[in-house]
Amino acid sequence: MHYPSNLRILLALIVGIFLYHFHLVQGMFVIGLGAISAIWTIIGVFIRLPAVAQLSLIPWHGSLLMCLWMCMGYLLSWIQDPTQRPNWLGKHLQADDYWIGVCQTAPIERLHYTKFLVNACMLIHRKDPPETCLGKVWCYVKKPYPHRLPQIGDTLIFFKRPAPIASPANPGMIDYAGYQAYQGIYFQVFLNNSDWKIRKPASGFIWQKILYHWKLYSKNKIYTFLQKPQSRAFAYAFVSGDRSDLDPAIVQQYAQTGTIHILAISGLHIAVIFVILAFLFDFFHVPHQIKILLTLLGIWLFVMYTGMSASASRAAFMISLLLVAHHLLKRPIVSMDTLISAAICLLCIHPAWIMDIGFQLSFLAVAGILLYYRFWNNLWKPKWMGLKKIWFMVAVSCSAQLLIIPLSIFYFHQFPLFFLLANLIAVPLSSILLILTVVLIASPWHIFSVAVAYCMEWIINALHYTTRFFQQIDWVRLDQLYISAWEMLGMFLIIFLAMAYVMQKRVEYAYGVLLTLLGMSIFSLYNAFHHIRQNVFIVYHIPQHSLMEWISGNRATCWTKDNISHEDILQASHRLLSIQHISMTCDTSRGIQMFIWNQIRFIQAFGKIQAWPYSLHFSDSAYLIIGQNAAPDIQWLRQMPIKAVILDGSNTAIHVHKWKTVCESLNLRLHPTVEKGAFILNL
Repeated sequence: MHYPSNLRILLALIVGIFLYHFHLVQGMFVIGLGAISAIWTIIGVFIRLPAVAQLSLIPWHGSLLMCLWMCMGYLLSWIQDPTQRPNWLGKHLQADDYWIGVCQTAPIERLHYTKFLVNACMLIHRKDPPETCLGKVWCYVKKPYPHRLPQIGDTLIFFKRPAPIASPANPGMIDYAGYQAYQGIYFQVFLNNSDWKIRKPASGFIWQKILYHWKLYSKNKIYTFLQKPQSRAFAYAFVSGDRSDLDPAIVQQYAQTGTIHILAISGLHIAVIFVILAFLFDFFHVPHQIKILLTLLGIWLFVMYTGMSASASRAAFMISLLLVAHHLLKRPIVSMDTLISAAICLLCIHPAWIMDIGFQLSFLAVAGILLYYRFWNNLWKPKWMGLKKIWFMVAVSCSAQLLIIPLSIFYFHQFPLFFLLANLIAVPLSSILLILTVVLIASPWHIFSVAVAYCMEWIINALHYTTRFFQQIDWVRLDQLYISAWEMLGMFLIIFLAMAYVMQKRVEYAYGVLLTLLGMSIFSLYNAFHHIRQNVFIVYHIPQHSLMEWISGNRATCWTKDNISHEDILQASHRLLSIQHISMTCDTSRGIQMFIWNQIRFIQAFGKIQAWPYSLHFSDSAYLIIGQNAAPDIQWLRQMPIKAVILDGSNTAIHVHKWKTVCESLNLRLHPTVEKGAFILNL
């Protein structure tokens, strides 16, 4: 099988990015390896060796060149990591600081609040002199607001200290802090109207202002001519990528039918914009080279208009490479090489994009089309033109879907079975809708705009009806599919090997599929055996509530102090730990209780304690769980062999501080769940 020449470079670059983000190696090791690789490469370029020596050193040259690209991925990630800067916000933030920042995004309105991203530039300390800083902060402002919202480029002053974005408090929950960290955002602040004000209106940011007003004009035009609120929100989300006004139920409807990609600004949108621009320039007889340059300019303006998403940037970059190489430089092009080159360039610009779901889905879908479209298309050669068009769309959909199946299951835990039929209807309708939306925004004639808006309403209704029809069929999708990262990689390997066997009929690929299936089966058996033998004690963090859980094998016993089920938190944890049998115990009593499980003692102190049990004697150490602001008794704590003190989410900040002071004086281990998340004890 022929592999693109730049594939190894891309893989080495990705490995370097992963090594940095997952802290797998020390930075000094990477610097040393990079220096050796660079010196070796320079020597290989400038020093002539005999032919025999050159041939014998080819494997070393290739290996060290890959190491050089791996080190480059690590170095680029380090350069773009704001936490490594000496003036990073997190290194200088003090209690009760004021801070100044510049608004980076247009306000995004939600039901009860509005959020916008601010780049902090100065800290104003109460005692020390002000100092410059660097760091991005999500600002959430409660509605209503007495003064205007900030615009891009406005300088703002804040009278409330930003807080770090909290990591997941309980096992199995979505890591929102990690997702934001890949975008260089580590802080957030929740504001009342008195906590901030505009210090200086924007004076720069000309391009961002133009794009913002362009978006505002587009939104006003769509909202003026379309009648139904959800049609307005859908059309605007479709052309701009902004889903803030779109009903979440509609988003879920498209996700469950495998057509959510039409709501993400991706290759479909870029291709339609390219066709529109090419048609216009041909109509006005623009010279060929100028037409290419103007088309590229229009495509990149559209990408900036939609927020420079990873999938849109990939599509625009690929079209740019294809047009420049083929039409301007007159160079031969290979599509897969172009795709990989686009990935390398984009990752060099922004390495953390490799963690972006849209980036992964976009590149894998296009890779699937480039690898497997010809195979699917050659399976059937219909003679009727209508069937040819339908089969073309089927071949493209199958090719694109094939490589995103593992990612879809890993991230979204579902797989739509009728994605082919849904996309056969949704893709042509969405292409027409995009053309009509662009025409509506550009149209200066009122009557013509009314007619275009009527057609858009009809198409949007048809799209909603189609996706709703497939969504309402119970067996149209597979739900509750949970796989690990290793199982996802195994699925990718099986798909690659199986398709290679089908296309090339080489038996070694079939053996590879069988070996991979065997490895995945062994991995699944190991996980099942591990879960059967597990013994875990968990104190969950739930604000104002108490919840403990003892887990033995696939059975869990939950102990709560109220009648609330906390089903969403328990479901996430039970999926992670493969729990099949659950028993709930609700105990609303106050005071001190003791449990012994797996020969380990647990003491729970809940609510106001009249008297700590001094008569209680035991030689083995115990875990003390504090709930509902139980006050510490220093004398009792001194004479009891307490191994750790756990403060659950029902304690107030004042009582957490009291326990911190006491535990520090007694040298006791303290675990406040409000700061450290759920307490997990593996036995």
